Amino acid sequence: MPIPLAPATVQFRDLRWRGRDLGDLVERLTNGKVRRTAAAHLDPDLRADMRPRLSGWKPSLGQRGSAQGHLKKHGVSAGDLFLFWGLFRHFDEQTGWAGSRHHAIWGWLQVADVVSVDETVRADSGGEWRWAQDHPHLAFESDPTNTLYVAAKHLSLPGITAPSRPGAGAFDFSAANRQLTAGDSPTTSTWSLPPWFLPGPRPPLSFNPNPKRWTVKGDQLFLKAASRGQEFILEVREYPEAIPWAVALLAEGPTGS
Repeated sequence: MPIPLAPATVQFRDLRWRGRDLGDLVERLTNGKVRRTAAAHLDPDLRADMRPRLSGWKPSLGQRGSAQGHLKKHGVSAGDLFLFWGLFRHFDEQTGWAGSRHHAIWGWLQVADVVSVDETVRADSGGEWRWAQDHPHLAFESDPTNTLYVAAKHLSLPGITAPSRPGAGAFDFSAANRQLTAGDSPTTSTWSLPPWFLPGPRPPLSFNPNPKRWTVKGDQLFLKAASRGQEFILEVREYPEAIPWAVALLAEGPTGS
């Protein structure tokens, strides 16, 4: 579910998911606190079937301000992989909300192009970048930090060969290995991670350098993730274990783009 944020190029009532009107769904899930006419910030924009598309549409992610500054500082560029995570809770049509909230990985995007919204996308509104003119980041005023990360057509990772997986998409189902929140944790931001994530002497997952955030219990590793967490970056050159881990996440089961 996109966050409500103005300005935006679409409203919740303009979006569809599994044949459902997200405008009706968001009103039900929030008991009317978010209206179907509220501005919806559909970013990252990964699913082609969520709304009518301009010709040549591609999945993409927009970033600006300090968030974009962090990505730029770390040199995020073509070939790099975003794994998107969010807050989830089970909802039953008959009984309503059930179970605890948790963080889980829900989508991915491997970068093909990194472009300035003002200098490239707006400047070429009738040409190569016409397809991106209704991206949510085009609703913002001129901003030199406003940047678009455009997906590759196919994933290119060891163990995944094109065209077995699209370069961006969202999972259509939940899976235990994509849940980040530790199963018995009272807080969503306590994550259970593979033991190789433990930093020192390797640089830590960005925004989480404090050793007190990391706890080893037996063969398990726990992270008290920084809040609000966004743009956590792991240097794969330092953590080669991350590649087969990501491949395993992305190679399982049906996916949608």
